[in-house]
Amino acid sequence: MYKYANQLNGSLEDIDIIDIDPSTHQLRESITNLDELVESISKIGLLQPIVVRANGSNNFEVVAGNRRLKACKKLGWGRVACHLVELDDKQAFEASIIENLQRNTLNPIEEGLAYRKYVQEFGWGGITELAEKLSKSAGYICKRIKLTELPNEMIDLISRSEISVAIGEELLPIGDKDTQAKLTEIIQERKLS
Repeated sequence: MYKYANQLNGSLEDIDIIDIDPSTHQLRESITNLDELVESISKIGLLQPIVVRANGSNNFEVVAGNRRLKACKKLGWGRVACHLVELDDKQAFEASIIENLQRNTLNPIEEGLAYRKYVQEFGWGGITELAEKLSKSAGYICKRIKLTELPNEMIDLISRSEISVAIGEELLPIGDKDTQAKLTEIIQERKLS
């Protein structure tokens, strides 16, 4: 369960779409395949409000729901239902990670990049602390971060599910990126598991 559940008590408000900015910490590399979401929202409405926080400039920033916001914009909506919460940058980033994990919308590389940002770039806590907040093992978090250190070709293949995460993890102990890249070519050519 999310550790900040008590802080997610906020208010439900209809907010002008022009006053809502996308998240500054986008976890997904791209927002694609909106057509189904747009069609669904147009037929049955927005089933879950977009989670936003005030961003200090009389606007709001998405904490969770960038795809929903984009779909509502595509539909030409003027206002959208939002769950307005008070979270600092760290809490907002944690909430965003958890939302994406619960919805299973991040690929393993996006997941690793998010964990790396949290631990290394932002310095918001260690791997063990993050693992506890996400109900994951420290080993899981560590492996996902390590995946982001693979050669770019491998990262792309894992992102597109053309090779498995397990293959990437097996190649991690080989420190040489050129050797990793060559082995990846062989694995792909021979369709090895």
